[in-house]
Amino acid sequence: MLLSENSSDDAADSEQIEQVRQCLERAQMQAPTSCAQLHLIGQAARLVADSWPHESDIGRVVLGFASEARSSAR
Repeated sequence: MLLSENSSDDAADSEQIEQVRQCLERAQMQAPTSCAQLHLIGQAARLVADSWPHESDIGRVVLGFASEARSSAR
């Protein structure tokens, strides 16, 4: 069976997406605008920034979410 040229990239993306999802799930379990929630959202945003361009769909969603959470905390 031949693997597509993108299969290793797809696997890496899936693993990174799972890490971001887990971060955001843990953030959701924290009190709104708590330090713990903001830290986890920031961690998810860093994972996204390290892996995907800000213009990507996941980049826009997570970085927008992080920005909104920081604004709410003020």
